[in-house]
Amino acid sequence: MELLATIVIVGLLIAILLPVMRRTRENASAAMCVNNLRQIGIAITMYVDDHDFKFPLPSFDGTNWYQYIDPYVDDREVFNCPSYKYHTYGSTNYFSYGYNFTAFARRAVMGGGPVGGRDTSAVDLNEIISPSQCIMVVDGRNMEESWATVTIRDRRKGDEYFNRHFGGSNIVFVDGHVKWHRVSDIPKKNDQDARFWWNN
Repeated sequence: MELLATIVIVGLLIAILLPVMRRTRENASAAMCVNNLRQIGIAITMYVDDHDFKFPLPSFDGTNWYQYIDPYVDDREVFNCPSYKYHTYGSTNYFSYGYNFTAFARRAVMGGGPVGGRDTSAVDLNEIISPSQCIMVVDGRNMEESWATVTIRDRRKGDEYFNRHFGGSNIVFVDGHVKWHRVSDIPKKNDQDARFWWNN
C-alpha cells in the first residue's frame, strides 16, 4: 500500500510539473527566437548602412535576402527558430523566418521590370512609411516541403506568418525593435492599417 501511495504521489507530481516544464521550454524557445530576430535586424540595418540606405532584395538572380546579409551574421543559426519543426540544413527549409516581400520587392511598373515583370531596384529606407510599424522579418509558416516561407506577403488570410509562440509571431520591425504579436492582430491585405505594417 505504501508503494502504491508513493507511485500515485509521484504520478501526481509529474502531472503537475510537466505543463510547467513545457511552458518553461516554450518561454526559452521564444526568447531565443527574439534574440535571433534582433540579430537579423542588426545585420539588415548594417547592410542598409553599407548600401546607400537600400534594403536587400527578397531574391534576385538566384540570391535570397538572407544571403545578402550573410557577411553581417556570425552564425547562420540565427535563421533557425528553435520552435520550427522542419530542419534540413543546406536547404531553404532550414530558414524559418520570412522577409517582408510586399515592402521590399517593387511591384510591376509601366513597361515592366527585368525579372518577372517587377522593378528589381532596391527599396530605399526613406520609402518606408512607418519604420516602427513596418514588418521586416517574422516567424514563417511551418512547412514540410523542401522549401520554407523565406518571404512573406500581406495575404488576406495571413497564412504565411505563423503562430509559433503562444498563438502569435515574433517580429523584427524596420526600426530594429522586436515584439510578439498575436497572429489575429497582424493586419492583412486591405485591412485599415495594412499599409503601415506591409508598406504597400
